[in-house]
This record gives sequence, structure tokens and C-alpha cells, in this order.
Amino acid sequence: MYFIIQDKVKITKFATIFQYAKNFTESLTLYFSKDKMHIQAMDKAHVCLLDLHIQSTWFDAYKYDEEVESLFVGVNNELLYKIINTKQEQQQIKIEYHDGKDVLNISFTEKEDLTMIMEEKKEGKKKKGKKETKKQKETKKQKETKKQKQKEKEPPSKKKTSMFDKYFDMKTMDLDEELLDIPDNEYSVDLILPTKMFVSLSQELSMFDDSVRVVCKQDNVELVAKGNTGAMKVNMNIDDVLEYAIEENISLDMTYSIQYFQMMCQFHKLSDKVALGFSEETPMMMKYELDETSFVRFYLAPKLDDNDDNDDE
Repeated sequence: MYFIIQDKVKITKFATIFQYAKNFTESLTLYFSKDKMHIQAMDKAHVCLLDLHIQSTWFDAYKYDEEVESLFVGVNNELLYKIINTKQEQQQIKIEYHDGKDVLNISFTEKEDLTMIMEEKKEGKKKKGKKETKKQKETKKQKETKKQKQKEKEPPSKKKTSMFDKYFDMKTMDLDEELLDIPDNEYSVDLILPTKMFVSLSQELSMFDDSVRVVCKQDNVELVAKGNTGAMKVNMNIDDVLEYAIEENISLDMTYSIQYFQMMCQFHKLSDKVALGFSEETPMMMKYELDETSFVRFYLAPKLDDNDDNDDE
């Protein structure tokens, strides 16, 4: 199987995922199937879970032709990010792996024409894998030869900078991990904020304490941090947020580690909006959407605060 990413914005988002996933775990398993790539990572304290779903349609090209239903590839997260970070601006990313191998192939090259790949994909659905005729192969070869000759005739651009193709063979790891089955819960409170706003508030609240209280009421949401050096309270009116929904006749008062808020906020480049979900008996949910079907979400357990009574004195 392999996938290719050419879009600059998508490459930045893809690199961001591995750049900050290393704060959760040093190594992780990449799960591949015919329709998506899936990653889960739990922090060492088992307080916060990262859950990534990228559908095959998100990539510029994605091909899964393995005989097995899914592939499990263990990798060193930090090394993978370092490799991705060597890519030059105009290059594409191609990652390839085959069942039974112990190497993940990563290449950064000049962007290739994906038209042929997309056409083959469409033809494969219609003809169900029929082989090319001799005439089709000759026509294809003639087109490729013509393109190469035209490229050789093109005068070199004065503004063009040196760009070298790079190929990496990254050893995979045997990791004893299983995907958790996470149900799509409905939350008592659903809140959507601009990502920049939430990141900024998390940074400001961290100045006063290592915990943050989230108080959800019918007409507003409060974020409270209170410590030895002072306190900060944020009052969000429902008219000032992007979306807000709460079950009737309930209010929530939950406490979370501000450190994990900041860890989740490191992924802010993934989306300009962040969705939050709160319920009394389940971990909070935080979600960045990559598109309509692909996303990164986090689940954070509430913090058990034994000092509530003392704080109120």
C-alpha cells in the first residue's frame, strides 16, 4: 500500500500530527485499511487518548492492494517526524509499506502527475482489474517519452533552487497494541470555538493554576483557574461562541488538567475551529476536523480534586 500527499496545507497538517503526538508516546502503530489510516496514542499516565481517522479520499493518492484486510505498522514517532521535516517545500510525500516487510519506505520527490493513478483507479472499478492491451501500453509509453523530451527542451528557470529527491527506509517496530473501540457518544454539552481563542485562553489560565474548572450552565460557560498567586475567570456568553448546545435543566462542573489542555492545543494548525463535548460520566472530547470525514479527536478524563473544600474556604 502507499499514499501520496502533494497539497502544501495537508502536508503541514500531516507533519503537525507527528510533531506533537510524540508528547503522548514515543512509538505508535499506524493502521491502514482500504478506506482509511487510523492512529491511536495514549499518554503515559493513561489520562488522555489521541484518536486519528484520515479517510483515503483526504490523500492526493491512496492505494491499498494488500491481501490482508488491514496492516499494522509500528514506528518510532519522533524519528518519523524528523524524517518528514527534511522535506523541501515543493516536494511531495510518498509513504509505502507492504505486508510482511519490516521497513517503511518514505520518499520526497518532485510532484508527479497523479492523473494516471486516478484514471487507473476509475478503470479498476469498471473493468475489475483487466490488463492493459499491447496497444494501450505502447500509447502510454509514447506519451511518457514525449513528456520527457518536452521537459528536456525547457530552459532552466533562473529562480529555481536545488531540490534533491530523498528516499528513506525506516525500520518498523513490533508493538503489542490494539485499537480501542470508541463509541460515538452524545454529550450533555456541545461547544464549538475558534481555535485561536481556545489556545489563547488555555495559555492565560495556565498562569494561575495547573487545573481548570469548566462550568457549563444554560446560558453561559465559565473557565476558572485559581491558585496561590491569584485567579482568572472567563465568562463565555452563548451568543459569543460559534455553537453551543446543552441539555435542559442541567449544569456541569468539571475539573481538568491545564497541562493536557495545552498538549491538545498544540494541534491547533489542523483546523480553525475546535469542538468540545462534556458529560458528567464520560471523558471530555476535543475534536479538530481535517475535512468532513477526517479528524483528530482527544478524550481527557476529569481531574479528581481533593482540595475543593479547601479552595472554597
